[in-house]
Amino acid sequence: MNKKFELLKDDYIIDLVGRTLYRIRALKDFANVKKGDIGGFVEKEKNLSHAGDCWIYRDAKVYNNARVSDNAKVCDRAKIYGNAIVRGHSYVTDEAQVFGSAIIDDGAFVKNSAIICDHAKVNGEESLICNRSKVCDYAQVIDSAGIYGTSLIRGNAVIYDNAAVFNTTVEGNARIGKCASIKGNRYYIHIGPLSLVHMLQQSHFLTFYKTRNNNIMVSDDKFCYPLDDFLRGIKNGNDKDILREYKKAIRFVKKILK
Repeated sequence: MNKKFELLKDDYIIDLVGRTLYRIRALKDFANVKKGDIGGFVEKEKNLSHAGDCWIYRDAKVYNNARVSDNAKVCDRAKIYGNAIVRGHSYVTDEAQVFGSAIIDDGAFVKNSAIICDHAKVNGEESLICNRSKVCDYAQVIDSAGIYGTSLIRGNAVIYDNAAVFNTTVEGNARIGKCASIKGNRYYIHIGPLSLVHMLQQSHFLTFYKTRNNNIMVSDDKFCYPLDDFLRGIKNGNDKDILREYKKAIRFVKKILK
């Protein structure tokens, strides 16, 4: 494979820990990059793939074992480091940081001062992490979901399917999707397990949340239903004790999310 860039050994910076980062220069035309264009900084050639249209612009930095590939773009003063991966048609810009073993994929957009770290994953066309939001641990933001303000998404939480979270901490095993609009902790409740069997299996956590139309949805890792449909469904296949616990939980949820 023909190389598309080179490291400029006479144009470099040394960071606070003594690491040397080199400017890159394009060796051929591709996408909106022209032969001879100067890009951002890498520690080594493996930080940026020679395949595809991926590129590092302006003063952005990619180092350690981090890698940018496919058609991804890293711009402005963004930093990608650790073992992080930015790929697909993803775009990381401004002063955003992606590190740890985080993965940005498939058209996701990370901007402003957002942080994606640990084993977090952000993917899906139009998925957006912005402002001073943070996604960490094993959390996922997928399927055109948006995270705004000072939101913190952590634990094993999953935000998906056009959901929007504003200035809120979402954690644990919470699942928020289906056009949710979360503008504070009173907009969702994460509960469970509701029976001894579920407790022993460490399963069946439920997330109740409000949508943009002010409806209440119920989700776990297998389904997502409007509250009324969920209530009708649980009447079948559950013994009286479990059904009573479900109904008690739903009464509580309606009171909090009213």
